[in-house]
Amino acid sequence: MVAAGGVQGGRQRVWCEWGMDVGMEEQQAADRYRLGEWTVAGETALLASGATAEQALQAGLDGVLAAMRGAESAAVADESATVAVPIRGSGRALGALFADLVADLLTQTESAPEGIARVRLDGLIRTDEGLTAWGYALRAGRPGPAAGVALAAAPTITREDGRYVLRCALRRAWEPRP
Repeated sequence: MVAAGGVQGGRQRVWCEWGMDVGMEEQQAADRYRLGEWTVAGETALLASGATAEQALQAGLDGVLAAMRGAESAAVADESATVAVPIRGSGRALGALFADLVADLLTQTESAPEGIARVRLDGLIRTDEGLTAWGYALRAGRPGPAAGVALAAAPTITREDGRYVLRCALRRAWEPRP
């Protein structure tokens, strides 16, 4: 294992293989996602980026949740969530890891009648078998989106200009409201 974690000053810290001490709760505002326009075929492009792999994964998960809502609406604060359900993913590469995290998120969403309010990535490690990441799907006490999206193609994560960039296509399983 190349990464380790711990609690420091009351906050979880993760020391990742890329040599950075990352406070997962302290995501930079510049690390965001962008959803493209929905096509007639019901697909959209998701582009997410971050200074670290963790931030790109978090931005991608936020983008998937926004696509599930049908808009780029902001997530609610952790404090307003009523239940935190663990999510986990693994893969040999970052793109495969993201696909596994999304699959687990969609499974949690299908079993959450009150909806997922927010997704929080808490850690990322490299093992002999590949990469593993974990976090929480935070459920809200109000109705939320149904699992109305799926990955349309395998996601990719590349390094561009010192940033991690995630690209994937999403397919919706619902009809937009007129």
